[in-house]
Amino acid sequence: MQGQVLGFSGDEGAITGDDGKRYKFTRSDWKSERDPRGGERVDFVESDSGTAGEIYPLKRAAAAPDFGSVLQSGGEGLSRMAEGAGASGIVEKLKSAPAMVIGGLIIIACLLLPYINVSFMGSDNSTSLIGFAVGGSSDLSELADYARDRAENTWLMAESDRATLREVANVFDGMAIMGWTLLLLPIFAGLTIWRAFKGEKTRIFEILTIVATVWALFYFVGVQEVMAGEMERLSGFVSADSVREGWSLGFGGYALILLAVATFLNLTGKLKFQQDTVSA
Repeated sequence: MQGQVLGFSGDEGAITGDDGKRYKFTRSDWKSERDPRGGERVDFVESDSGTAGEIYPLKRAAAAPDFGSVLQSGGEGLSRMAEGAGASGIVEKLKSAPAMVIGGLIIIACLLLPYINVSFMGSDNSTSLIGFAVGGSSDLSELADYARDRAENTWLMAESDRATLREVANVFDGMAIMGWTLLLLPIFAGLTIWRAFKGEKTRIFEILTIVATVWALFYFVGVQEVMAGEMERLSGFVSADSVREGWSLGFGGYALILLAVATFLNLTGKLKFQQDTVSA
């Protein structure tokens, strides 16, 4: 016989059979690992005493909360995604906002790709733009402190040498402060992504991203030239092991140049991720 569970509490429950009668049962009569649920359809055997035994839950519950439509809609969504509709929706979103894609690539380049390569005593080291803005600026500050400490605390030093060390310290301080401005590039790129995600205009932040990229290149050239001269001035006061031998622009620097060009093309409407359709 079949029916539906009226309720279950503790170890006892009741079933309303399809014949209209009510049958009591206990937990030992229930043939499932989980507890009975009110409203679910069951199959059972009527005992001689008028109770239900050998109760098995059926696959569907007539009076249970209707999750069918929810599961159906979810299944249709998964089906569409499996057929590529979900992925294509994401792709279409990215196609409609190329600034978001370019901004993401800029942040990746700033974080992971080598911005500057430094040759030091026969070994080559590289650092990303963000790494140089944080770590490089700290190193420059330490060099400034070293030069200033030598100028103030070295005995029997000519006043002209003290003046030279103070000037070198001031230059290093300036480069350290300007190094932190490199962080403006990933910040502007992030703001571009955020506004594109919200569907707002990104033009101003794309322009600022281009400006920040140009500044990052000028900063590299400036550091390369200034460091060569300042380290030459400092070489008379420190060991040769402390002198950096050379600086070069890393792969990440060139990638940022290409992304800045892509940003400019997007601003001018010359960069398109999809072709325009022509109606017949």
